[in-house]
Amino acid sequence: RAADTFQTDKANLLDTIAKLKAEMKAQEKEATEVAAPRTRQAAAAEKTQDSLMAELKETKEQLCREQGLLMSTKATVTQLQAERAQNMQERKQLAANLDMAQMDIEEKDETINELNESLNGLQEQLRASSAKVDSLNAQLAAAVRERDEVGRKCSDLQAL
Repeated sequence: RAADTFQTDKANLLDTIAKLKAEMKAQEKEATEVAAPRTRQAAAAEKTQDSLMAELKETKEQLCREQGLLMSTKATVTQLQAERAQNMQERKQLAANLDMAQMDIEEKDETINELNESLNGLQEQLRASSAKVDSLNAQLAAAVRERDEVGRKCSDLQAL
């Protein structure tokens, strides 16, 4: 009887073990079926995350390139502003030089006008002097003729 009970208990235990195994397989299958979409979702999420990380990395790299370009542009702008300031200073200096040259030209024009007036006065004096010389030459010629006339008269008188 004890052997029968043992056999019955053994059979019951084996039956229970088989049921438990079947139930475990069913639960495992169910867990796999439930987990599969979650696994696919996790894989898709991981793929999306990887894609987003790659996009973020590319965006960061693009940002770094753009920052470099911005820095270069800022340096160029600074250089151009410095050149502009220098050009403005040079323009001011050239304008001052031009003003001084203009004043110098005006002074020289005044001097030229004064010299022209002086030259005109000297030419007037020269004409007056020339007229005086012409008058004196005429007087001298008249005096020479008169002297010659007197000399001839004296010779005529001496001849008598």
